[in-house]
Amino acid sequence: MLILLLCWFLINSILAYYLNLAPDEAYYWVWSENLSWGYFDHPPLIALLIKIGYLVFKNEFGVRVMIIFLSTISILIVYKMLEQKNLVLFSLLIFSNLLLNAGGFIAVPDIALVFSSALYFYFLKNYLKNENFKDILFLSISISLMLYSKYHGILIILFTILSMPKLIFRKSFYLIFLISLILYSPHIIWQFQNNFITIKYQLFEREGIGFHIENVLNYIIGQFLVYGPIVGFITIPIAFFYKTKNDFERVLKFNIIFTLLFFLIMSFRNRIEANWTCIILVPLIILSYNYLLNSKMKTIFYYLAMLNSILILFVRFHTIFPVLNIPNDPTSQFRNWELFSKNIKEIIKDNEVCATSYQLVSELYFYLKKPVGFININSRKNQFNLKNPNNNCYYIVSHTRIGNVIDSLNAPYLGKVYIISKGGP
Repeated sequence: MLILLLCWFLINSILAYYLNLAPDEAYYWVWSENLSWGYFDHPPLIALLIKIGYLVFKNEFGVRVMIIFLSTISILIVYKMLEQKNLVLFSLLIFSNLLLNAGGFIAVPDIALVFSSALYFYFLKNYLKNENFKDILFLSISISLMLYSKYHGILIILFTILSMPKLIFRKSFYLIFLISLILYSPHIIWQFQNNFITIKYQLFEREGIGFHIENVLNYIIGQFLVYGPIVGFITIPIAFFYKTKNDFERVLKFNIIFTLLFFLIMSFRNRIEANWTCIILVPLIILSYNYLLNSKMKTIFYYLAMLNSILILFVRFHTIFPVLNIPNDPTSQFRNWELFSKNIKEIIKDNEVCATSYQLVSELYFYLKKPVGFININSRKNQFNLKNPNNNCYYIVSHTRIGNVIDSLNAPYLGKVYIISKGGP
């Protein structure tokens, strides 16, 4: 097991060190420069994790190191929850899971949620056997951590209660609720102070709200691919068909079924990102592991999982050293931002600069090593809308061709941008 964890940490550390920040990572890094109990898009845990790592390492690795650490610990926690140990099977489930591998080093909220959900299920398993105060306390802490990671964590709690309604008759259930509420109250207060801006955005103001059949189809296909891409067509069905043996496994199965069903329903009104179902990652690994452990399918799974793992390893290699010319290559978001910012620097010299999208602002802020102003032109609402932006800039970097264009560049992943002379404040 130690070798597995060391390999995982080393592989992810290599990518974290050599790859530039993706736009979303840079955006969350900007959050970490101004710690708060809440942000426009998400709760604050990702900002705190980035802040801790960046205090030690002032580079991309520092932004990501806590995520690597949490993903490594998550794997260990899941392994400890298994009743029977088969390290080969477990390792193949880990290295053939695209979502876990992709998120294992990227500084976004998903792995924080995976980690806190792993803690939750670990202490829930103990809590269902006996109600000692230690498990009650740590279960409460893990609940608050889930909610500080992403709001999707509330689904785990709801589906746990749905799978075991008798929990509400335990006195300790209300103690867990009270402790969790106290721990989470700073963010609730922040929401009150900011007119519940995050909740409104997530539920009612996201782009593309409305029925589109391609959203439904993309969601269904995407779930099989993101948990594979090859073995996802095995692990998801067998988790559905697995016959649970106890209350804990029943909780895991309910979380898988109702999470996937919930987001399927949501896909009829909005585009669903494949990673939003990351709350099922821990239950999916455990139940598919339990199913395969004594199944005749295990040998077939071994071969497919090895092929899947090699494919993912190739994608990792391609992300650092691109060997394929892929249109709209998603891995391109991790490359050339430092070079792009250097080219911008050569044009603007030491003058102040603004940008017209939160991605450009965040990337330039990180790589120019100074604050960048924000001018909202065809950009969705974001964290920069919550503070007074500095618009006193000599130059604007924009996707839209406006004003006095003096040059243009191709921004990594985001496409062509124009450098516009504003002429000072």
